[in-house]
Amino acid sequence: MGSSGEKVRAATDADIPAVTETLSLAFHDDPTWSWAFPEEKRRQEEYAAFWGLCLHSAMRFESPAVFVTDGVEAAAMWLPPGEDELSAEDEAKLPGLLRELEGDPRALDRIRVVD
Repeated sequence: MGSSGEKVRAATDADIPAVTETLSLAFHDDPTWSWAFPEEKRRQEEYAAFWGLCLHSAMRFESPAVFVTDGVEAAAMWLPPGEDELSAEDEAKLPGLLRELEGDPRALDRIRVVD
């Protein structure tokens, strides 16, 4: 298998807005995630807040957990084995964030089902 020529590197804090956009667009029509965020017109806004929180948490590790191509056309999060997706601080923010985004107290339940 040949190389695509893309260079992959660890993401920096400065990359997070672009990584958030890349992930948000990639998952827009995903059946599972679109079920968790059902309002299509607001989905990109909601994804940006949700994936932004996830990426913020992923940047907490000493070893890189978020990787991107140079132009951030592609991105991946690989959390260290045994680690939680969200830091305790960001986990505490999730219920309020989902209530604010969805205006629906069941939004957190939908995310827990997806997770």
